Amino acid sequence: MNHLDLPFTMQDIPSRDEIRQQNELLQLALPETGLHALLRLMRIGNDLQAAVALHMQEHGISMARFSVLAQLLRSGDHQLTPSVLAERVGVTRATVTGLIDGLESSGWICRQVHPSDRRSVIIELTEEGVAFLRTLLPEHAEHITGMVRDIPDEDLLHLEHTLTLLERNLEVADRG
Repeated sequence: MNHLDLPFTMQDIPSRDEIRQQNELLQLALPETGLHALLRLMRIGNDLQAAVALHMQEHGISMARFSVLAQLLRSGDHQLTPSVLAERVGVTRATVTGLIDGLESSGWICRQVHPSDRRSVIIELTEEGVAFLRTLLPEHAEHITGMVRDIPDEDLLHLEHTLTLLERNLEVADRG
């Protein structure tokens, strides 16, 4: 799998037996099942992210630029400020400015003067941007849902529940 520019990938994770052996060797009491499950989740997350990024790259767009377009599409009027875009995409204001520049040169977005604050701008999805997304999204949805094909809905619902519990634990860890 091509991991493109991901900052961290994990291809080789220890098995439960290896974790158990390290526990014995180092006289530790690491939770074997939980540790192994989370390491697998991290590795699979990397693989999923890489597969989606590669698919986007094949369509001539980076994941970051696609994320900007997707956020604009999700907004009711296809308009957001750069600061809101930066927050929602999870990048800095400087990074979102570069993404906006590239998307604007592609004709997929445009800058408009903010109606109530002339010092600010609104980023708007253009008709060309909407047309690009109309072409890309059906194939993209098919590509990503293909990653869960043959997994029964019951299992996917259980996975969603488990991920919700994991998110809660992360929120608690972040507060503590």
